[in-house]
Amino acid sequence: GIRDDLVTRVQTCALPISLHDEVAALAFRIRKQMNEGRHAEAMRGFYDYWQGEGAWGHLPHDIRLALAARVLKIPSDFDSLFADAMQLRQLRRLAIPTLVIMGETSPGPSRMVADRIARAIPKGRTIELAGAGHMGPVTHREIVAATITAHLGFETPAGSSQATLAA
Repeated sequence: GIRDDLVTRVQTCALPISLHDEVAALAFRIRKQMNEGRHAEAMRGFYDYWQGEGAWGHLPHDIRLALAARVLKIPSDFDSLFADAMQLRQLRRLAIPTLVIMGETSPGPSRMVADRIARAIPKGRTIELAGAGHMGPVTHREIVAATITAHLGFETPAGSSQATLAA
């Protein structure tokens, strides 16, 4: 049945059943809130899940309004996540050094996926950013940029925020 198919797909991809169920519960809760017209509450729950409990309340009001206006996109994002048939074994074909960045405070499912992806890639490795959550590229953009720059072997000239290619 559906559950057996789900178990088979999850076992061959990056997310174990318990963490899959955690994200599925979040998706169900958000979809229910949206169906009840509670869009702002749905976005708060989504944001707090990925950024940490109470993070929504620390955002400026105008940012909360802008994010809440995008809440209608979230169900399709979950649909895409659950429909993705990529398997970890497909990543084993990557022959390039690959850096997988994860935040120290990211939720369990995203940390688990990041770790499994990095382990599946022959030249993969993970970096955990202290104090960063799932949205590290937004909240900790300087350290994310510096980490990527170092991984790529670029040099950043003093006083410049732009990376230049090494010759």
